[in-house]
Amino acid sequence: MSLARFLFQRVLLTTPLLVVISLSGFLIINAIPGGPLAAYTENPEFRSEDLVKIALQLGLDQPIHVRYVRWLTTFVGGDWGYSYSTKQPVVVMIGERLKNTALLFALAYLTILAVSVPIGILAATKAYSATDYLITGAAFMALSVPTFWLGLLLIIVFSVALRIFPAGGMATIGAEFSLVDRLRHLILPLLTLSFVTSGAYARYVRSEMLEVLGQDYIRTARAKGLPARRVRWQAFRNAAIPFVTVAVMYIPELMTGTVVVETIFSWPGMGRLLWEAALRHDYPVLMGILVVGATATLFASLLADILYAWLDPRIRY
Repeated sequence: MSLARFLFQRVLLTTPLLVVISLSGFLIINAIPGGPLAAYTENPEFRSEDLVKIALQLGLDQPIHVRYVRWLTTFVGGDWGYSYSTKQPVVVMIGERLKNTALLFALAYLTILAVSVPIGILAATKAYSATDYLITGAAFMALSVPTFWLGLLLIIVFSVALRIFPAGGMATIGAEFSLVDRLRHLILPLLTLSFVTSGAYARYVRSEMLEVLGQDYIRTARAKGLPARRVRWQAFRNAAIPFVTVAVMYIPELMTGTVVVETIFSWPGMGRLLWEAALRHDYPVLMGILVVGATATLFASLLADILYAWLDPRIRY
């Protein structure tokens, strides 16, 4: 099967799955106490007559299945609705925040891979040595630290006490664009988001490398006098196949972590938008973020399948 045909079939299978996810999310969100009108009932300027008119305008008098079909039809047509609180188009709000989250997420993921993979390989090649125990202990410590606690600790130390990095935001208010300024605002959220996951990845790489390094073909390669670097590379390619699954499945969890990190550091991204929309019962924004997140997760799974075939030539589409 060609790669194009494989991708086409996976996209076809992904479409009904997205519909099921969106339906489940729609039902859950509408079951939250308070309902869509909660964004208006907290405003004393709205009277009961006004709430009735708003309910009719939003179609809340219709059965929930009718409301879902109406939402799905307009969503597929490119109309994601309008925010209940800001009155802005949902697609515009998500587009403005998505690039900020993508920047933070991409840099965090690259940092995690750049740190965890070499450390995990080093720990496996020096198994049960002082270096291995030091790396394993540091990985356990990283896994034991809550993300929100680490973020607050970094703010207290580096922003309040030492005044090295800003405590929040994406750029200095009122200042012209500066790459150095952006990097200073990015360092603390990046460290917070990547610290815990780096420990998890390093432990998994070590575990898989130890299993592969104990195989007969690795001992044969060493006996034939192959360079140690080449042996480690071949071992890592085989160990990377299960690691790819774990790395991809961690993507939704890492994206969930952006909600905490963006809230702590006031980073204007999707995670903070999700938190604000949840507090305001802003249902159109919540549904838009749900679909975007589900789509990213499903395409990450597709990427894992493609990487399998690249790492192991025995795997075909």
